[in-house]
Amino acid sequence: MRLKKNANIVLLGDNTFVSTSLTRSLTKSLQNYNIHNSAQKHYLMEDVLNNFQSDCTTLKPSVVFVSIGNEDSLSLRRDILSGTTASMLNFENQYHELARKLDAMTLKRVVLIEPFYVSRYTICDHVRYDIQDKIYITRKMAKSYGFELITLDGLLNQAAFDTGAYNIVKPNGLQLKKQGIRVLETAILDKFKEWSIL
Repeated sequence: MRLKKNANIVLLGDNTFVSTSLTRSLTKSLQNYNIHNSAQKHYLMEDVLNNFQSDCTTLKPSVVFVSIGNEDSLSLRRDILSGTTASMLNFENQYHELARKLDAMTLKRVVLIEPFYVSRYTICDHVRYDIQDKIYITRKMAKSYGFELITLDGLLNQAAFDTGAYNIVKPNGLQLKKQGIRVLETAILDKFKEWSIL
């Protein structure tokens, strides 16, 4: 794949992308391109849909990375709907809407990034059921629309196994710490290597 110099690359989604170090590192590694981090700390899927025009369309990106689902699960973690079929179907319908918006754009690549859960405290482990549904839906969307996929859940859990979960995620298991952000950054840059851009 070839990208024009100064092509726009958009990070779209929730708190998984909200890190100045991530944006700074990607900008340093991809100096010929413009990195736009449109992610917001408390963005739910609904927020991404509502702000799609300003956060994505108007930037005229060539490549879009999407990370969504963790904040949705975090907001539902004490809710009776967490991990239910109703919650899953609602998220799937919203993801279809987002995927159709992305599919309608003239993009070189769309990369969906799996939501994740890394267990630190068993008291939080019920969230895994909700995240597992969202991982399945993310994979399904990637396959259905011909988008690419980063299997972040597996990468983070492997890193947690190797170095300890406390190095990778915050206590709730749904938010990244510095080493977890490095895992995400490496996975994103690996895509550019795969595309023969790095």
